[in-house]
Amino acid sequence: QTTAERYHRGKGFASWRKEKLDEVALDFLVALTPPQAVLLELGAGTGHFTKRVIASRRFGRIHVTDGAPAMLDVAQQTLPKEDGLLQFSILDFANEWAGQFGEQAFDAVTSTMALHHAADKQRLFEQIFIVLKPGGIFVFGDHMAANSALGQYLIDRERALIKLGRDKQDDEARIRDQIKIDEWRQKAEGDQCESVSQYLTYLSAVGFVEADCLWQDFWLAVFVGRRAE
Repeated sequence: QTTAERYHRGKGFASWRKEKLDEVALDFLVALTPPQAVLLELGAGTGHFTKRVIASRRFGRIHVTDGAPAMLDVAQQTLPKEDGLLQFSILDFANEWAGQFGEQAFDAVTSTMALHHAADKQRLFEQIFIVLKPGGIFVFGDHMAANSALGQYLIDRERALIKLGRDKQDDEARIRDQIKIDEWRQKAEGDQCESVSQYLTYLSAVGFVEADCLWQDFWLAVFVGRRAE
């Protein structure tokens, strides 16, 4: 079984929170786009969120992208086959990519649990802005850092207790050790998380209007932004 196949079958860490993030992100997409909209998904992985988007019946075409060919292969093999709905392409959003779409523009861009891997998020948001139509919508859910050291400790503690169990909430030594393990793992996986306030600063600097974070649960958050008409 390949890494991509294991990723596809696994539920992941705190999967109930990720499910809620997906639910909220899809609800925003459907509420803010016209019927038969053209959607670009960045960092689609093996297509977990894409499957939800397809089921919404909102979109006329979904351009599914990921930087890992193996992930995209699984998505192509497992997503529902509907003529003309899905287009697949390799795209590494951490580098320059907007030019590969030429004059094509999208009604909406979305991503879930992927963009925190980009080192230069403002440049990433600039490219998303470029490929959106005037009035287009950007909706994404991601893994956040806290705005303060206290908030980050509470996030780290919550993650540790999910691993250890709530019965260990008074075992501060084990909690501290688990926090260190989690920090090491996130670093090894290339997580480059930033705060909600920093993300909103990037979005505004690029030119998104009405940018907001409308849902957050500890380290997960969903954002919306609109390109002005």
